[in-house]
Formats: sequence, structure tokens, C-alpha cells
Amino acid sequence: MKNNALRVHLLGLVVVSITFLATGIRNPLRADENKPIAFTARIKMANGSTRTAYLQGVGCSAAICSRVFIQGKVDNNSTATIRFDSISAIEEITENAAVFVMNDGTRRHVTFIPDFRVLYIANPNGGTEKLDLRTIKTLQVLRDAR
Repeated sequence: MKNNALRVHLLGLVVVSITFLATGIRNPLRADENKPIAFTARIKMANGSTRTAYLQGVGCSAAICSRVFIQGKVDNNSTATIRFDSISAIEEITENAAVFVMNDGTRRHVTFIPDFRVLYIANPNGGTEKLDLRTIKTLQVLRDAR
């Protein structure tokens, strides 16, 4: 019985995927993943050391969920989607939450959700490294001086 239900769900997923591909319709659940994040961040680790890294995306420990936004719980426990290009810094990081400093200077208290708590960053040898948000102290977005 479980195998039949799994087959039906997988078949439905395949049909939806083929429909999106055949019609050229973007998946409405994903932001424009073709436009990669274009910023470097200065990350202060919990032990006090600092590193600079190119952010590739955010997700869970298994995979990147987004390359352009992060989701979290905000006021009244509602889910908010926050685009990376609107973030100036992430501060006051705790086990379950952080304060997001926005480009306009406003501050938003955001509670982490499991699918959006692991940063994916490029490491020097060309690979990808996973960095749990809970293991860092602050993250500052470094913007190009244009």
C-alpha cells in the first residue's frame, strides 16, 4: 500500500515537472534561481576568528534550498521570505534566531526554520562548504564600491 502511494506521489511530481519544462513556466515556489547571489560576506565565527567567503546559497544540511532568499519566522510566527540582496548584516545570532539588518537600516528579528539555516559557501579549492548559521556570531555583507 505504501509503495503504491509513493508511486502516485512520484508520478505526480514528474508530471508537474514535465509540465513546467514543456510550457516554459517557472516553478512558482522558487525565486529566480538563474540570478545567483552576487556578494561576499565577512563572517565572524563564535571563537572570534573572522573569514571572508562567497555565499552560494542557503538550505538544510542536505541541499541548497535557495540561491536568492532565506525564509524564517517573523512577527506572530508568520513565514517571511527575505531576499539576500536586501540584507546588510546578520547579527545577534543565537541557537534559534538572529537579527537581520536590512539595507535601509531596519532590523528584523527572524527565527530560523530547518530548511534555511545552513549557509553554502565556496571554499578556496573550488568546492562548497556548509556552515550552520548557529555556529557564527555575525555576518556582514560586503558590497562592491561602485
